[in-house]
Amino acid sequence: MSRAAANHLKRRLAATIGAGGMNAGNVTIRWRTQTGVAGDPQLESSQDGEVWTDHSEVRPAFIHYVSAGTTTYQRHSEVQTGDVILDFPGAVNLGPLKDATFTVDDSGTVYVRKDVGRELAASWDVRCGGVAICMTLLLRPQAATQ
Repeated sequence: MSRAAANHLKRRLAATIGAGGMNAGNVTIRWRTQTGVAGDPQLESSQDGEVWTDHSEVRPAFIHYVSAGTTTYQRHSEVQTGDVILDFPGAVNLGPLKDATFTVDDSGTVYVRKDVGRELAASWDVRCGGVAICMTLLLRPQAATQ
């Protein structure tokens, strides 16, 4: 596939997701960044220069809720009922986002990234002609905090 054809495919995918077709919807991504250095609690004269900033971004994605018998990915042990699979159009770099959380539905359920094995990862992140068509993430519901 030529680079031009791959770019066309990427634009069509983004347009389909943007129009809300094929189980597409908006995903709210939240993360925090830190600047400064935390003070040393062992030193009375130490001052806390640590500052945390909250960020959020809304991105469109294909959304697939994993339930018993509805996905072929359940043959992989890391995919379980209750998980969510997201396909973001293009290349999405979420690596630098510290402890990112994802809200993918109106219920307010918050999800976090789940590690996947090498075999499963090799079947995701579609590229054609060197162009990133989509990036796939596996999420699990975030554990309740008290």
